[in-house]
This record gives sequence, structure tokens and C-alpha cells, in this order.
Amino acid sequence: MGNAQALLADAVAKSFGKKRALDGVSLEVPRGRVVGLLGPNGAGKTTLIKIALGLLLPDSGRIFLRTPSGVARVAPGRIGVVMEGSRNYYANIPAVTNAVYFAALKGVAPREAAARFGRWAARFGLDEEALHKPLATFSRGMQQKAALATSLLHDPDFAILDEPTLGLDPGSRLELEEIVRSLAGKGKGLLIATHDLQFIQRTAERVVFIRDGKVVLDDATAALIRRYEKPWYLVRTSVAVEELPQEWRGKDRWRRRDANTMIFTGDWPELRRDLCAAPGLEVTSVQRETASLEDIFMEIQGEVGDVDAT
Repeated sequence: MGNAQALLADAVAKSFGKKRALDGVSLEVPRGRVVGLLGPNGAGKTTLIKIALGLLLPDSGRIFLRTPSGVARVAPGRIGVVMEGSRNYYANIPAVTNAVYFAALKGVAPREAAARFGRWAARFGLDEEALHKPLATFSRGMQQKAALATSLLHDPDFAILDEPTLGLDPGSRLELEEIVRSLAGKGKGLLIATHDLQFIQRTAERVVFIRDGKVVLDDATAALIRRYEKPWYLVRTSVAVEELPQEWRGKDRWRRRDANTMIFTGDWPELRRDLCAAPGLEVTSVQRETASLEDIFMEIQGEVGDVDAT
């Protein structure tokens, strides 16, 4: 099999009885890229991941590797995976024993697996002593770190991470962001399903949003944010402004957001003219308000609180 260039889903459909979990889902995860997979509860994300891993068979469509010589079926050893929750390990045996066992299934010798696991675990902040304790004694965050380390020690071409930040402290979360960027820089392809939209906004070059088993949005993250950019500027002042300057009164393009922030809804030349017309105002910053992925998907979903990734 030639080197895989991308992991692709092509018109994947899956039903459970009368429930249509996936309805013709197509997406691509190229090598060297991070793709965010987002959507509400029951959207079909976990079903898609299980099909990619060979844990479920699709009713139609396929998931495969694109190689220079054509296409090939997905080889399990070429994918590292972290599933949501506690489905990544055997809780009553030590962390390193878990790692060695799962690495053996991917063809890594025990001694080499233990050494690699130790290096990855150290990067996630797990000390050597902890690695020899049963995972049942770990905190939820420590279990997640061990699962992440185990998923990467066989040097997979692709990684599928389902809720990878679950239970992580802020420092470990930032470390994971760096690891994700580093893996992409080394030519790994990553598919990340999560409700942690800030994490996706900082790491994913592309986002795919599915709802009711269908892809409703697939676009570059930066392009998507530009498309939903708010048509106004935020003007912040060094001291509280009780009322708008006299020079701006009667202009409906200005309104106060709070004591130190005003919203300007005109264009940039108008903003410069208005600021020059009120030289007594001590402005500390001017910025165009941008949309976040959370803003965008709340708008797409149509109701607050309905976007996550289970």
C-alpha cells in the first residue's frame, strides 16, 4: 500500500432500525491537516468515527485511504484513536500495561511501546510512578492523558480524537493544542470531534458541521469566521463614558455597549472622521468584532446550548 494522502468518507449512510444516523456523509482529512467535526447530540459523529475504525459497517458508502496509486481500505494500524469517555483502556490494570497491550495490536514491540508511552506521558505531565498504577486510580484528566499518549505511540498516519480535552486542566489543554499542531506539521491528519469550539478554532484548518446525519457546512475555519464577521467596530476608552461625545450625537452609527466600550456600525473612513472630531476622548483600542465558532454554530443550530459533540 502506498503512503496515504488522505482519509476520506464517501457518501456514508447508516441506519439503526428506523433511525437514520448518517445520510450520505462525505468529508476529507488530508495528511498534515486538522479537521474539526462538530454537531449537536445525535448528529452522527460517533457513528461516523466507529465506521472509520471498522467497529460498524455502513449501509452504503465507504471510508478509505487515498494513496498515490489509487485507493485502499483503511488499515487500523494507521489510525490512532481516543474515544469519548472511558472506552479507551482497561481500568484495573496499570497505564503502561494498557499502552503495551494496545500497541502490540498495532505491531509495536513491548519494550519499544513502553519507552514511547513514557515519552508521550511525560509530555502530558504524567510522572513515571503513575504509569505503573491502575487507571482506575487516576483522575478523569489523568485517564484522558494516558489515553492520548496510548493513541499516539504507534506513530499513526491519522488520529481521530473524540472529545480530546475532556477532563484536561488548562495547562494540559494548551499542551494538547501544541501537540495537535506539531502532529499536523509532521504530516499527520487529524479528525477532532468536540464541543470545545475554542480548541477547534485555534487548531483546525477546516470544520465540518453535521446535523441529522447530514453535512450542513464544510469550510475553512478562517473563511467561515470572515463570512460571519460582525459588521461593526468596538471602541474602548481608558475612562468610563457616561454619554456619547457631543460631536457624535444624532449619529445612529454609535451606541454604548458598556461604560468603557462603544459600538460603531459605520465604515472605517467614517470611524476615523468621528474619532478625529472628538479629540478629548481617550481611546485605548479599536477592533473589528469577529465571530467565534461558538457564535457561528449557535446561529446555524438555531438555539442556544444545542451544539456539542456527543
